[in-house]
Amino acid sequence: MDELRELLELCEVEKIGPFASNLFRRLTRCVTGDNFVVADRAMCLFVTDFFKKIFEAYKSISFLIVVPSISRMSERHVNL
Repeated sequence: MDELRELLELCEVEKIGPFASNLFRRLTRCVTGDNFVVADRAMCLFVTDFFKKIFEAYKSISFLIVVPSISRMSERHVNL
């Protein structure tokens, strides 16, 4: 996750387009997975300024992938 964060910080938002859907799918799997450490590190990406820009720039893709999965997770998770 740290390497991904560093890589995303270096990328221009426009260059992420070709792999945006794969990025959001992978992050969704990390956030909703069983490994707490991985999920926590993935969630930390969502609060960074650069990731907010990426999320906003590709909101037509990101919302369709991320929101339903997080919603399902919140319905079944005890700590949310």
